[in-house]
Formats: sequence, C-alpha cells, structure tokens
Amino acid sequence: MLHEKIRSFPTGLKANSTFDIFKRLPDGNFACIAAVRGLGDVKRRVNRVAKQNAGQYLIHSQGFVF
Repeated sequence: MLHEKIRSFPTGLKANSTFDIFKRLPDGNFACIAAVRGLGDVKRRVNRVAKQNAGQYLIHSQGFVF
C-alpha cells in the first residue's frame, strides 16, 4: 500500500522501461490506470496519483511486479 511516496524500487530496473500502473479495486481486481515510460516518470506519476486517490497500487515492468 502506498502512503505518501514510493520509498524505493527494486534494483536492476531499466530506467527507460515502460511501466504499467494498476489500482486495486474494492472487489480485489486491478484496473490499469496508466502506462508510463521511464523510471523517474513512473515514480512521479504514482506519487501524484496516490496523493489524489489513496489505495493499493501495482507497478509492472518486464516481469517485475512490486
């Protein structure tokens, strides 16, 4: 669950990867809310989205889920 900011990302991620951001729905499913290119951009986007709409988020990139 995200609170205010993402504190860390796993090492080994490519900075120019495309990341899919999913929000957990009340029924337990996930809805895709964005696809973002670049590690810095995904960090900023998730922090902004989480501030506006608290909840649980899943970020996916090339086989990594965190």
